[in-house]
Amino acid sequence: MARFTTRARTVEMLGRQQIAGIPTAINELFKNAHDAYADVVEVDYYRPEQLFVLRDDGLGMTLDDFQDKWLALGTDSKIVSGGGLDEIAENLGLEHRTVLGAKGIGRLSIAAIGPQVLILSRAHRENGLSETVAAFVNWTMFSLPGVNIEDIEIPIQTYQNGTLPTMTDVDRMVSAVSSNLQQLRNDENKLIADLIDEQLEEFLADPSELQLRLDKPTLTEDGCGTHFYIQPVDESLNPDIDIVDGGKAPILWRMLIGFTNTMVPGHPTPVITPEFRDHRSAEITDEIISEGNFFTTGDFESANQRTIGSGESSMSLDNFRAT
Repeated sequence: MARFTTRARTVEMLGRQQIAGIPTAINELFKNAHDAYADVVEVDYYRPEQLFVLRDDGLGMTLDDFQDKWLALGTDSKIVSGGGLDEIAENLGLEHRTVLGAKGIGRLSIAAIGPQVLILSRAHRENGLSETVAAFVNWTMFSLPGVNIEDIEIPIQTYQNGTLPTMTDVDRMVSAVSSNLQQLRNDENKLIADLIDEQLEEFLADPSELQLRLDKPTLTEDGCGTHFYIQPVDESLNPDIDIVDGGKAPILWRMLIGFTNTMVPGHPTPVITPEFRDHRSAEITDEIISEGNFFTTGDFESANQRTIGSGESSMSLDNFRAT
């Protein structure tokens, strides 16, 4: 009897077909943070280091969650019964949230931002805080021709009591991927394998050192959530956040600025606070998305002209005011 086999390239193809580009990828990760019942999701983009750090303070993942759900393509742990995030949130007394990112492959959006990622996650459950799970994934490994998905090894480590991995720990995981690559290397995939070697050498993110620079959300002490360290970042990110001649807002600004609505009177209180900081240099940081970047109710009320409508083409003239 014959059976299907799954090539590793399936992962790459799914991610490429589902995610249109970096703005869509970041938006999807923000949605995932919302669905994980995070109150805060923050991005710190360090241009000189080509390092993209996304952190949330959501419910996080246990080791079993990461292995059985995050690494299982198509699994949507947000809505499944028996331990899904909605059930966990209910047990913790959290108000129910409508799921925003329900594709089940949103994790593949990370590959649009950069070719490799260090994932840290610490779960909050009824019985308290879990150990911190750390894993390293190089997405280009899934481009190796002739390799099955089960041939790709994902190094995982765990840390107790809110401890973060050191640079030595990170190097150990990167070395494990390098060893896996050498086992899979052959004449057919030499060019891609050489590219992966170069990428692995470029991963220099140190979570312990970065935590000294960053405020909350954190996975130390009583913190929980999921953090992604992506390096190097795809070169297409800069044009997506830079203002070009004419002053038109970049696509990433336009996509994320509307993630929460704080302008119209009577709006519901946003359930999650997004922030995006662009560290252009050691001296210059632009806050692309922060609480101060959103229009407020006061801004709306003081406007000379206000238009309120619903739908795509209808507007009630009773709601139009000009002063």
